[in-house]
Amino acid sequence: MRLLKFNVNGQNLSKSSICDFNGIQKGSKNYLKMAFLFSSDWIGCAIAATFWSYDKELCAVPIKNGMCKVPDEVTDKRRITISLSGKRGSYKITTNRLIINQEG
Repeated sequence: MRLLKFNVNGQNLSKSSICDFNGIQKGSKNYLKMAFLFSSDWIGCAIAATFWSYDKELCAVPIKNGMCKVPDEVTDKRRITISLSGKRGSYKITTNRLIINQEG
């Protein structure tokens, strides 16, 4: 398993500076996992990661305990594009889309 780490500060999703995003190979299955460090804006929210192919939403997965698996549907692409959304009652927060390049 490979763990990819991210920071979420308000609506800004970014790659963690303490994580190496180089050499990710496309086509892996049940291997990539993501971990998120959230700012206080996200406290109490139900959070989901949405995976995209350009402007088309491919799938969404829940984030539990700050983590989620990368769905197999997106690992065959040259890049993984992700955004996050959180909801708590009528409060809703979303992030930018972030691209993770894959090789191979």
